[in-house]
Amino acid sequence: TSALQTLTVTQDGAVPVDISSLFLSGIHAGDVAISQDTCSNTTLAPAGTCLLELIFTPSALGARTASLTIPSNDTTNPNLLISLTGVGVEGDSDGDGMPNSWEIANGLDPFVNDAGLDPDGDGDTNLQEFQNGTDPNLPGAAGQQPPVAHVPVFDGFWQLVGAAIGMLFFMRRRKKRG
Repeated sequence: TSALQTLTVTQDGAVPVDISSLFLSGIHAGDVAISQDTCSNTTLAPAGTCLLELIFTPSALGARTASLTIPSNDTTNPNLLISLTGVGVEGDSDGDGMPNSWEIANGLDPFVNDAGLDPDGDGDTNLQEFQNGTDPNLPGAAGQQPPVAHVPVFDGFWQLVGAAIGMLFFMRRRKKRG
């Protein structure tokens, strides 16, 4: 799971803009969640702002894509489309060099750096057991144990295509000529 990504939407036009409900779409839209939304169903006055917080939780390894749409009554860009991309990676929450899934499968804590511990007392640290493909709870030399299987626990990172974190999205509305 990624860190929260905060987006600020700024209305830089001369007249208020009405924003409808924001929505996610695309093949991996389920990998992104809107955790805070002060933009949906609101009117932004000129120079007004609203905030969004998004979080990426990939359901698989590899490239993931989705889109965020900000619908409004803006005459220039009524459906502001923001492309989101991310990559699902094998997680290592504690940064100890052992994937979360391996730690969980072997009764270790994926949030505590336990790479240097030796729970089976065989002289090999947990990190060495991981690197050798052996069980950290079963004494024995590398190659004398069956390999340990594990199910991946996905983590990820993501980016806003063409944008930096905290980027301002400008919504413009032209004055009607009358």
